[in-house]
Amino acid sequence: MIQSLPNENDIIRVLKGITDFQANFDASDEPMDIDGSEFAVYVSMLSTGEGEVVGAMAANAPAACMFGGGLVMLPENSLKEMIEENDLSEVVIDGLSEVFNMLRRTINAEPKNPHVEHGRVHLFGDGGGDEEWVKNPSKSIKLAGDSSLGKAEFAMVGK
Repeated sequence: MIQSLPNENDIIRVLKGITDFQANFDASDEPMDIDGSEFAVYVSMLSTGEGEVVGAMAANAPAACMFGGGLVMLPENSLKEMIEENDLSEVVIDGLSEVFNMLRRTINAEPKNPHVEHGRVHLFGDGGGDEEWVKNPSKSIKLAGDSSLGKAEFAMVGK
C-alpha cells in the first residue's frame, strides 16, 4: 500500500526538468473525473515487485501530449491533431511511459512507501484488469491547468 504521495512541487519539478510544458497547474486532492473528462485518459498501474497493484498515474490526452510529446519534442500542431482525432501516436505513449517512469521515483522517495514499478500505459479501461478503483482512490493528487493543448489533467493515486 502506498502510505503517502509526493507533494505537487516535487511532481512539477520533475516535469519541468524533463519536458518543456507550458501550463500553470493547480493542485488538489480530488480524484480525476475520468468519466466526465472531455478527453481520453491514459493510465499506468503502479505495482510492487510481487505484482500487487498499489497505485496508478493518469493523464488526459492534453497532459499526455504535453508530457510524452514534449519529451520527444514533437511539434505542437502534430500534438493538437492527435488530441482532436483522439488518437495518440505510439511515440507519444512511449514518451509518456518514460515520464511516468521518472515520476514514480517521487513515490519511491516517500518514506514507508513500497518500491513501485509502473506498468504499460494504456487507455483507461483497456488494461484488462480492475481499474475502477482509480476513480475513487484512497489517496490522490491531481494537477490541472490550461495549456495550448487544452485543459491538461494529471493524477497520481494510491489504492
